[in-house]
Amino acid sequence: MGDFHVRQIQSSADRNTYYNAIISDIESFEQLLRDNRIEKAQNVIGVEQEMCIIDKDGRPNPRGVEILNDITDPHYTNEIALFNLEANGDPMRLGPDTLRRMEAHILGLMETGARSAARFQSDLLLTGVLPTLKFKHLDFHWMTPERRYQILSNELLKLRGQDFSIHIEGVEELHARLDSVLFEACNTSFQTHLQVNPDHFDLTYNWSQMISGPVLCSCTNSPLLFGRELWHENRIALFKQSLDTRTYKHPVRRFLPRVFFGHEWLEGGPAMLWKNLVARFPLLLMGEESTTHDPGEVVTPRLRSVRLLNGTTYTWNRLCYGVHQNQPHIRIECRFMPSGPTVIDEIANLSFWVGLMHGMPEKFRDAEGRGSFLDAKSNFIRAARTGIRSQLDWFGKSVSACSLIENELLPMAAEGLASQGVGEEDISKYLGIIEQRVRHCTTGSEWLVRNFRKLREKHKPSVCNRALVHECLLYQKENVPVHEWDDITLDKYNIRAPFSTLPSIVEDIMNTEVFTVNEHVSVNLAMHIMEWNNFHHLVVEDDQKTLMGVFSYRQLKDIDIVKDRDTQISQFMRRAIITIEPHHSIESALELMEKYNIHSLPVLDKGILVGIITDYDLKKVQESR
Repeated sequence: MGDFHVRQIQSSADRNTYYNAIISDIESFEQLLRDNRIEKAQNVIGVEQEMCIIDKDGRPNPRGVEILNDITDPHYTNEIALFNLEANGDPMRLGPDTLRRMEAHILGLMETGARSAARFQSDLLLTGVLPTLKFKHLDFHWMTPERRYQILSNELLKLRGQDFSIHIEGVEELHARLDSVLFEACNTSFQTHLQVNPDHFDLTYNWSQMISGPVLCSCTNSPLLFGRELWHENRIALFKQSLDTRTYKHPVRRFLPRVFFGHEWLEGGPAMLWKNLVARFPLLLMGEESTTHDPGEVVTPRLRSVRLLNGTTYTWNRLCYGVHQNQPHIRIECRFMPSGPTVIDEIANLSFWVGLMHGMPEKFRDAEGRGSFLDAKSNFIRAARTGIRSQLDWFGKSVSACSLIENELLPMAAEGLASQGVGEEDISKYLGIIEQRVRHCTTGSEWLVRNFRKLREKHKPSVCNRALVHECLLYQKENVPVHEWDDITLDKYNIRAPFSTLPSIVEDIMNTEVFTVNEHVSVNLAMHIMEWNNFHHLVVEDDQKTLMGVFSYRQLKDIDIVKDRDTQISQFMRRAIITIEPHHSIESALELMEKYNIHSLPVLDKGILVGIITDYDLKKVQESR
């Protein structure tokens, strides 16, 4: 949970004061390490559960402030967007039934949140990226009204000097730009913390990097973004690009993005991670009460200044520092796991990661034998792209993720959990879920992609995504692990999904692949484009992509094809353009077509062409009802 008691850096004096406070914190931290004052226990776990707020139709619902005020549970806090919340789990020491107790604890927190959400006609969904999320939901007024978020967004935008942009290419491709950091709000995570022994932090941290790729392969759950099928874990690319202050002005120099995996194996102890952050990344904000201190006089330093810096940089495996009952400790926070698809799935992911962290093989302790850091980084990117079907490099050998997990990593994780006193029942239950995912090649992303493609055969993406959300919510409430989920069939879809998943608004039926032509093209070319693609309407634009009119096949009746074949369509197109917006009802679209005796409607969102609907689209909807 971030520090909300912050303010903007207003002067060079402010900046220098805060840098001095950070340097003092790092010196205090190193003194604690030298004095052996940091707790050496390495069997305490904790979690941060992020979730999406959805309305009765499965769409994002910006009721975060009201729901949070209603919950009054200190475990809950806000997130950057009004359609997200976070619940912070209680730390637990590993033991025979810890994993079961953690599952029950998270389920209890979800029930508490769901009760409050219901009072605002909402529900809470565990998902890495909400399938029904639209670009329009990232407008600035959807940002939670907390000063921390606004300062972060403004300062990052100032550093970048231009809008944030994302470009992700998978099965489909997505380009988008935004004048705030709200792309980050698309990401919903299940962050896992493990307390570690500072005496061998370098080795433990490097091992967490090594296993990141294989663990991510087993738990991807975020393949859809704005109705497009991209990576199996879109969060990895999206989060990195959503906060990236780098530009294309300096293509030769190497800059690290603020969201990064790392660039080499760690050497020099945990403080080196913070020193690298200070050296590489400018300050974005400062605490409201920042003072330097003499390291020799501090009894139990809170290190607030360096922790604030740490909270504005985002490694996928992050060093965290805390103080409990006057005893300082350090943790590794695993940030790459997605939220969902169910609580039991998340605890299985936690179990796999924690088990591997304690099951480190002897061969990794030999620095020369562990291999290239770039192999670990490459594995992580491959896992995000292709999930459980990835091919990974493991100690110099190329191996499939499924084979590696089943034959080597699951036994290793089981030994690691057993070494910390975790009971056989818990080990079998949760690692068994990972084993079944591997054997059935079914993760959350695999299930979502498979069913998205099936639904796409008969429905537009908007309807498909709502059906997926409702199905995921049903299984989440039943707490059924994803490898046991049935695929959606048309019969089951009609029975289980509420009526609200059927087409009801324009965006549910519009065609987003809009064929447009310039106003200067000939009648002959326009006619052939329509014939070749078997449609009857073309949207006409000028050289600046401004909407100028609509040219339809019906207008050809009034044209002498032989005489006018080379005449520009601007002479014949319908210039009185009747348009509609995506959120308008299907009934209103029908009324417009009947009123003006037209057969198509360009769909505009804030003046930008985003789709088109025709009388044929409306006819299909009426038949389905």
